[in-house]
Amino acid sequence: MNLKSNLLASALAVACGALALAPTANATDSGTITINGQVLTNTCNVNSGTSSFTVTLPNVQTSALATNGVGAYGASATAFALNLTDCPVYASPIKVGAQFYSATNADASVIGGLKNTVGTGYATGVDVQLLDGSDAAFTIGTAAPTGNANVTDQVAVSSTGTATLNYKAQYYVASTTPTAGTMSTSVQYVINYQ
Repeated sequence: MNLKSNLLASALAVACGALALAPTANATDSGTITINGQVLTNTCNVNSGTSSFTVTLPNVQTSALATNGVGAYGASATAFALNLTDCPVYASPIKVGAQFYSATNADASVIGGLKNTVGTGYATGVDVQLLDGSDAAFTIGTAAPTGNANVTDQVAVSSTGTATLNYKAQYYVASTTPTAGTMSTSVQYVINYQ
């Protein structure tokens, strides 16, 4: 044999040996990942273009809050809605929900709780609590949401491109001795599309 043949034979032997030692795929440790999505032509219009608005809770006496004790004061529940129009319509309807967050007002000690403004003339010992369309409190994030965490009440967009997300705001007694004063808090929201 000549030198070329010896080198070729040695290279083939090394390659075959490497293949024999290579790990093989097993049906239990391999699979397929399917990734789906949808590119929207547009997003929904919220409350006819008035996406920022005010919800006014009823006046309440401190004695009523103290009698209620620590917890939700359901008598103050005030309904509000995010009315969505001009939403994209597809053969397979998309679902919409909202994600609420506030870096400064979210109260981690109360599910759905928002702290009142602190200062002279403001009530103390009272939060505002948000409820979803099923009257359940939900988590309010402390930063703008990424992904699908804490999405409230997802509803399908109708064939006419509309959807309504219903909520309530109510007082939440956070102290056994609430004091009188102004209630003022705020929360941001984003519409989530799935």
